[in-house]
Amino acid sequence: VWVTQSVNGNIYCAKSITVCKDVEILGNIHCKSCVLEGKIAGNIQASDTLEIKASAVLNGNIIAKKLNVDRASVLNGNITIIKDGRLIYSEIKHKIDKINPVVSRIDIQPEKAKADLNENKNEKWW
Repeated sequence: VWVTQSVNGNIYCAKSITVCKDVEILGNIHCKSCVLEGKIAGNIQASDTLEIKASAVLNGNIIAKKLNVDRASVLNGNITIIKDGRLIYSEIKHKIDKINPVVSRIDIQPEKAKADLNENKNEKWW
């Protein structure tokens, strides 16, 4: 997934995500792997690899299995390197599975699905 526009809210991605240069995210990212080129005010949890490019600014904490940081990047927060990313991945999968029934209910029970989606309106799912 390529994030090319600014986002206000959390992002959950079971695969790889790239936050492009000039993109600002106000929220947390939970993913398998991430390439960060833009700015984030929030935490990043990557069950595998997090790559922070020279243009990136991160104001938040990092939890990742592998971390690659370019010299000119800006990091303000704590870094935790984990041996096994399965716990993070299972959290992401749980969140994604939780939203899938809501999406499928839109045709069947539009009012209930609309209420559930409004409850999670600041979260992005991929």
